[in-house]
Amino acid sequence: MYGQLYKEILRRNLSSKYDYRGYDYDQNYINIGLKNFKDLKYKLNVLDIEKQTPIESDITICSATYEHLDQPEIALANLFKSTKECLILRTMVGSENIFFEQTSEKYVDKPYNINQFNLYDLAIKFFKNGFNFNCIQDCATKNSSTYEVGKGSKVFIIAGEKFSSN
Repeated sequence: MYGQLYKEILRRNLSSKYDYRGYDYDQNYINIGLKNFKDLKYKLNVLDIEKQTPIESDITICSATYEHLDQPEIALANLFKSTKECLILRTMVGSENIFFEQTSEKYVDKPYNINQFNLYDLAIKFFKNGFNFNCIQDCATKNSSTYEVGKGSKVFIIAGEKFSSN
C-alpha cells in the first residue's frame, strides 16, 4: 500500500470528497504507506481478498493485485459483493488466460503469480455480476516486455459501473 491514489487525492484537494480506505495483504506495505500518510492510521488494514470481503464501498479499486493472486475468481467475487457503484480493476489482459508462477531467483526472492486474464472472460464476469464493462489500456504505467506473460499482454484498466435497478 504505497498510497499512490491517496497521494493524487491529496494533490487535487479532494480528500474531503472521499472516505479513503486502503488494504494490503502484507502489513509491511501498510507500514510503508503509513510512513508517508500518517493521517491514514485507522484507514489502512490487512486484508486477504481471497478469504475476506472488504467493507462495502461506493467505489472499489484493485490495482496491481489481481494478477498476483492464487484464487483470482474468489477475490473478484468478493470485490463484486462489496462494491455498490463502480469497480475498477487494473490488471494484465491478453487474448487468453495464463497462470504463471515466477520462480526465477533472478527476478524474485520468493515465488509469486504473474497471471494474465482473457478480456472476453472478464467482461462476462462483470456482466453476470451486474456491472457494465469498459476497458482502457494503461498508458501511464511503463511495462517492460520482461514481465509479459503472453504475447500481446498489456496492463488494462477495467471499469464497471453497477447496473441501476430501475
